[in-house]
Amino acid sequence: MKQFKDILVSGYQIQKANVTLDPDTAHPKLILSEDLKSCWLGRSQNLVNDDKRFDLMPCVLGREMFVTGRHYWDVAVENESDWAVGVARSSMKRKGIEAFRNMEGIWAMAKCCGRFWVYMNPPALVSDPMRWKIKKIRVSLNYAGGRVAFYDVERGNLLYAFSVTSYFGEPIHPFFWIGKKTRLSLCP
Repeated sequence: MKQFKDILVSGYQIQKANVTLDPDTAHPKLILSEDLKSCWLGRSQNLVNDDKRFDLMPCVLGREMFVTGRHYWDVAVENESDWAVGVARSSMKRKGIEAFRNMEGIWAMAKCCGRFWVYMNPPALVSDPMRWKIKKIRVSLNYAGGRVAFYDVERGNLLYAFSVTSYFGEPIHPFFWIGKKTRLSLCP
């Protein structure tokens, strides 16, 4: 549990963020719960296809944007299929495959094809394979410190941490990618 205590050099306390999903960014095949706390894949919906909406990859951003401070949120993973959680710059590209080719502006941890990955530029396989099932993952953001960390909530283990070499420099949003048979839910 000590690993959850993300020690602050600056003296500011880490804040639990009340994250909700942003329906304006959700891919048309993503179904969002009424309270905007859960999402899963479904049939394509007829939605406005503006610059904010993901059009190829089944992704959604959180409504909240962070420009300072230290924040965390917990995400429950149901059905253990493919998924990714993390953060993304407000300006990240959301149209076509090019948006995800280099993972530019995304810092996320993912399970894809039965293996764990970190999504950054370029994506990389996690060197220490995880043999357990992750049911709840904590995303911890230190904006000023340029750090994003991921924890297994049930075991209290640090899974991976990014030290962002180039300062975020713009608003950061929670990021979610949902694969077949997966349901992601933001925990209270």
